[in-house]
Amino acid sequence: MFYSISLGLVSVLLLQLQHGISALTMTSNKDVYEFDEPIVVDYDFPNIEYDEHWVGIFPIDSDELLLWSMLCGGSQSWDLDTNGCDTTSTSGSVTFSVGDPSHDYYVNDWALSPGNYEACIMDTVDGEDEFYICVDFEINKFPTNVVEYTAISPFKRKFEYGEPLKARFFVTRKYSNTWIGLYSADETDTDDYYDASHRSESINEPLMWVYTGCNNNTGDQEENNDCANKKGQGTIQIDDAANENSVRYFEEITPGSYRFCLSYLNNKPYTEFKCSAKFEVTE
Repeated sequence: MFYSISLGLVSVLLLQLQHGISALTMTSNKDVYEFDEPIVVDYDFPNIEYDEHWVGIFPIDSDELLLWSMLCGGSQSWDLDTNGCDTTSTSGSVTFSVGDPSHDYYVNDWALSPGNYEACIMDTVDGEDEFYICVDFEINKFPTNVVEYTAISPFKRKFEYGEPLKARFFVTRKYSNTWIGLYSADETDTDDYYDASHRSESINEPLMWVYTGCNNNTGDQEENNDCANKKGQGTIQIDDAANENSVRYFEEITPGSYRFCLSYLNNKPYTEFKCSAKFEVTE
């Protein structure tokens, strides 16, 4: 039931920083990370001039920022009076993971979906972001049998309108930010949604949702709404408490047919999911 996550490392070595960058090298001792595995970036500036260096994570060959951090903290530290960093500190490390401090950037959240990425040392000069040096890495493919052995079911086949909607779930591997969403059965009433072996389709944004590990959608962190707690099995409940970060209010879940769908991915497209049998909300 328990899944051991080893700590990965991306090692970034910057040498001979004289009045900007005159020469630098970069090495990485890990090229492939497992899904939800923390990413650690080490940095070493022999001589630092600017106090606005930061680390960004981007899709490979793209400038779309996904996650970021000041060199000595999370993305929230930028707002501190000292810009979050002791400018006399020229070496250290940054860990990207689900826990505080936050590293999320707008709609992008932990964890990175499987794919190819690069971690880059950045600088902001006169309001412009500059790439100094990057190292490529990969988030490994999602394990093939995890979705297959996922189980999710409604507590019962009929709920009265206004009654909390409850579901049971079971997973063989526990990940942070796993969530369960409520979907119209009309939207998910196809083999593509219901057949767990079908991996080429994705589910849309849910009507309402909660994390499996927190049974809410506000999480258990202070700086963002991530849920670091992980559960292998349990129950969730969708009611008024899930209004805050959902696209619908609970009172708008009118009588009709619905499904619960569990998603392991927290960023679109949501391709690793399992849906329950249909259930009814009645008058």
